[in-house]
Amino acid sequence: MDHLINSPVFFGEWVKRRRKALDLTQEELANRASCSKHAVRKIESGERRPSRQLAGLLAQALDIPPDERQEFVRVARGERQLEKLPTPALESSFPTLQDLTDISSQSRIPLQPRALIGREAELSAMEKLFDDPQCRLLTLTGMGGIGKTSLAIEYAIKHQSSFSAGVFSNEPKEQLISYIASELKLPVLLVLDNLEHLLNPPAFESKTNISNLVSEFLQRLPNIKILVTSREYLNLRGEWTYEIHGLSIPPLEFEGNLGDYSASALFVQNARRVKMDFEVGGDERLALIRICRLLDGIPLAIELAAAWVSMLPCEEIALEIE
Repeated sequence: MDHLINSPVFFGEWVKRRRKALDLTQEELANRASCSKHAVRKIESGERRPSRQLAGLLAQALDIPPDERQEFVRVARGERQLEKLPTPALESSFPTLQDLTDISSQSRIPLQPRALIGREAELSAMEKLFDDPQCRLLTLTGMGGIGKTSLAIEYAIKHQSSFSAGVFSNEPKEQLISYIASELKLPVLLVLDNLEHLLNPPAFESKTNISNLVSEFLQRLPNIKILVTSREYLNLRGEWTYEIHGLSIPPLEFEGNLGDYSASALFVQNARRVKMDFEVGGDERLALIRICRLLDGIPLAIELAAAWVSMLPCEEIALEIE
């Protein structure tokens, strides 16, 4: 059983383990095999298979015994099962700089400017929906500023390990190009952000409907799952939806810890970014809660309101909003 758990799941992983067992970097293996480092990276990530000629060079570079090289080439080309090759020794459990480089080359996720606050319930709900094998398209809907993009990126970051071919967050045309270049034979997640801008293009722009493109992805790429953020539905067969609402808001007369509610916690966090000594007490406390309620817990609106504390007390901010 341990052998099965520790066995590589695809040819590229086998090559990566063998390379590390020989204490070689990707660049050193590329030099041995007379190919580019980019080619080695693509092979190890599973994005491409080597040509028959390159497979033969890799067999020599990886010190495959001469009587086993023909079998190695067949496996590399997908003509024989990976189980025909012996399992390479496992590398150290500590990630190397090369490991981190390999991971970053497979995934394209924008960095979050700060930690996401108060979306644990939504992340859990998204996980349950996407865990269903029938759910391959999940659209996060909600008004502007509600936090759809931040939530999609956070989900992608937390679930990178579930998609062995990577997680990609980019505009659809670039993702399509990436697909064509990489054969996508392993599970992959595409994050398509703010799709409402492409659903109904102006008359002077291209009439190519993004919904048709997403539909084609789902029909032609069985290993793909798609996470969409949009203010409206795509109205596609097989589309699952989950509407995002505002953060949790404390009741008006709440006397407990404001950090227990996501909306007030977010306000305080952002207020202290512009006013380090910001504290909540007395009338300020009630006014802060009023602000969060007036803004319906919308993250972007709360962040904008909190930016005013350097000039106005919470009571005046609440009056301005009203």
